[in-house]
Amino acid sequence: MECSVSKTEDKKVHGHTKYQEDYPRQAHKLCLLGATDEEMSEFFQVCRDTIIRWRNEYPDFADACAAGKTAADAQVADALFNRAIGYNHPDTKMFLSHSEQGTTILSEEYTKHYPPDTAACKWWLNNRQKDKWQDKQEIEVKVSGDRGARLLAAKKRIKEENGES
Repeated sequence: MECSVSKTEDKKVHGHTKYQEDYPRQAHKLCLLGATDEEMSEFFQVCRDTIIRWRNEYPDFADACAAGKTAADAQVADALFNRAIGYNHPDTKMFLSHSEQGTTILSEEYTKHYPPDTAACKWWLNNRQKDKWQDKQEIEVKVSGDRGARLLAAKKRIKEENGES
């Protein structure tokens, strides 16, 4: 929510007097759903700065936000991990059986298997073990003699042309 109110109005309208006892519970649920500060500010109809102020001034609000975000992050990390290694879960298949007596719905319980997902594996390893799995690796090459000096001069010239120092 973009704030168009003055700091004085914000303090009266969007700050201390607007805060309600039930906000920590609501903030926790919003954070479990992955809400950002901006999205929470829209929900509570306040400025984003007010959400930040509430976290600083109301420990129960800050704790609720932190607990919700931690729980949501843990759930997503667990789901990503399971997707990376593959998993099984119980499922039910539904069938229609046609006979002279009419149509009957039948169900069959079974275990559905999801194989490991290479994209999830790659993402997990890229973020957990960057030094071993990242896509981009920096390799230092040492060149000696005149060729090395020319390469360094060319590198310096390119940086200067790009406005880098």
